[in-house]
Amino acid sequence: MKFIVCLLVLLTVSGCNLESNPTEVETNIENQPDNSIQEIVEEKPAHVDGEILFTSERGGDRDLYLINADGTNCRVLLDLPSFEGHGDWAPDGNRIVFFSTMDGNRELYTINVMDEEITPSRLTNSKGEDHLPDWSPDGDRIVFESSRDGNSEIYIMNSDGSNQRRLTDISSDDKAPTFSPDGKWIGFTTKVGFRQQLGLIKVEDIDSSNEYPEVTIIEGEPTGYIDWSPDGSKILYHGSYEINIMNSDGTNREQLTNSDLGTLWIPVWSPDSKWIACDLEAAKPADIYIMNSEGKDMRQLTFDPSSDWGPDWRPVKKKIVFDSNIEGKRNIYTVNIDGSNLTKLTDNDVNNVVPSWSPDGKKILYSSLVDRIEQLFTMDADGSNKQQLTYGGTSKRAASWSHDGNYIAYASTKDYIRSIYLINSDGTDEKQITPGLADDFWPAWSLDDEYVIFTSFNETQDTYRVKIPNKKDFEIPTPELVALNCSRAEYSPDGSKLAFSTLYNEYWNIAIMDADGSNKRILTNNKHDEWVPTWTNDGKNLIFSRENTRKASIVLINIETLKEKNITMGEAQEWRPVMQPGN
Repeated sequence: MKFIVCLLVLLTVSGCNLESNPTEVETNIENQPDNSIQEIVEEKPAHVDGEILFTSERGGDRDLYLINADGTNCRVLLDLPSFEGHGDWAPDGNRIVFFSTMDGNRELYTINVMDEEITPSRLTNSKGEDHLPDWSPDGDRIVFESSRDGNSEIYIMNSDGSNQRRLTDISSDDKAPTFSPDGKWIGFTTKVGFRQQLGLIKVEDIDSSNEYPEVTIIEGEPTGYIDWSPDGSKILYHGSYEINIMNSDGTNREQLTNSDLGTLWIPVWSPDSKWIACDLEAAKPADIYIMNSEGKDMRQLTFDPSSDWGPDWRPVKKKIVFDSNIEGKRNIYTVNIDGSNLTKLTDNDVNNVVPSWSPDGKKILYSSLVDRIEQLFTMDADGSNKQQLTYGGTSKRAASWSHDGNYIAYASTKDYIRSIYLINSDGTDEKQITPGLADDFWPAWSLDDEYVIFTSFNETQDTYRVKIPNKKDFEIPTPELVALNCSRAEYSPDGSKLAFSTLYNEYWNIAIMDADGSNKRILTNNKHDEWVPTWTNDGKNLIFSRENTRKASIVLINIETLKEKNITMGEAQEWRPVMQPGN
């Protein structure tokens, strides 16, 4: 919910160009008169995570910019000769919906910052002004404000622009709609008498009827530009020139700030609920500020003579974990899905390989050598708190968590044959679940945790599954064949499909099929072997390793468009990428 407002000009401050750094920012603050922003600025926080999207006129017109939440790396994201603004991040942290005047009046467009060439895709085409868009939590729909029918009303559409529908029929202007974090409500502001008030619409009312849904009005002090807290329990809003907070049902309203510097506008929560970004306008220009969730420790983020407004925190970018020999020994690394922030998590004198995320994305399971034997370990997502799970004289590798987090399946070698084993997530109660008639590897769980699929190496690589036996009357089950010529299969997030590697035109390529083994579809056709595909959380993309001579890179591919993007550049053997779970 990021909005352009008619902003006045703020106190005259030193200009901050795209090369500004934190030291320059601190100098600007210290040079202010005693009655300026120094009054509300105390000691600068050591670090603030995240990125903030905003609109700026610093280029002569209105364009989309990004800045790190600590004030560094301010850069233009979309620079067009038209006016762009009101940008809102999709939940995946890759797409942005915004308004643009490139075709005349304000219409809504999307871009994907993952694309090598960022090209806007048009969503709306109306005679009115379409703006103030907000994504649904699942990324499938967008709610927005439009004046196409006379006054401003609330509309909703699919994320591709289809199925546009009006939701409100109120004589006053309805503005600034936002979805609640659970997707059950749409909040917006509407005028009651002479005051802007909070309006609420149940999403289930939208889906269950073709009529206008019922609107609940929460009356109180003037309410404008709302934003729900990430847990859905609180709503930020601006009113009486300050940032305010209330419960999501409208109760317990409280003024969060007390500033005489000007108007505080457009408050938005950070994804971790620890920070709030907003606009501050006094004379001119308007700039982006951040404060902690208690309304304290206010910090000025932008320092440009032109107006900056409409902040929107980028959703936390999920990481990919993989192992690589980029520094000699194999170690575990994480990297953002856009290729940024490569981080080494293990660093010892042995190989650390085949990582796997816990279902909550907080821990990583992997194999490491102990007395020359591979054992299973866990560590926190940042590489801390390493703990050994398994012991004994047999190698354990290729471990995979059950979806409920209670069990771990892995491959272990006994008597020169690899079989699939099962243990509790604390390392206890080991059980063999495949008979060891061939070389079994790469276990993965079905969505209901009732089956484990695995690759069996004999003369070919084929995929089988076993039903997890009853604990009381435990017997090793007989594997069922799922698909021939199918290696390292993994279920999609909704359980409907399998991704795998298959031998095609003399090379191993990436393919998908339905979970029952039907409707096989080859996605790649390259003269390089491609291995270990795993799904992104939305089920729309796969990440995998692509070999090139003695090196391997990590590649992202969209399963519908087949458009690819390199996440790593293949400077080493980068293997077994796995996407961090979570929305």
